[in-house]
Amino acid sequence: MKAMKASSRARRALAAAALAGSASVVPAAHGQGMRDPVADLILKADARARDDGLCATITDWPSGTGESYVDFLRNAAIGYAKVNRFRNDAQCQFDRVTDVYNGPTGKCVRYIWWACASGGTCARGEDTECLQADGSWQRQAK
Repeated sequence: MKAMKASSRARRALAAAALAGSASVVPAAHGQGMRDPVADLILKADARARDDGLCATITDWPSGTGESYVDFLRNAAIGYAKVNRFRNDAQCQFDRVTDVYNGPTGKCVRYIWWACASGGTCARGEDTECLQADGSWQRQAK
């Protein structure tokens, strides 16, 4: 049990550190006694647990758009983070940049994402996007 509590504390500390180092605005829990939705999302995604209404309770996260995603990539630095809901409001996601480097045609951004889908399960993954010569961003094959 102590190991589980330590692991939980470590994950919450990781989430707090990600938020502290973030250059973007990530909403905090409102009021005392309320849980941190980012920490809850990370815990559920790492455990591949069911959403169990988590995304439905997060109403103050912005809707993700193609434009906001490109802004995230353009402004990315290690530790930079963002939250968003998807347009259908049935999914919520937290992304944190883990690496920024120069690729063959420009900036590349590697980030970890944690996401849940209402009525479904949560997951964690990693993606890398690189700026192309034409100014577009392209996800890199794993």
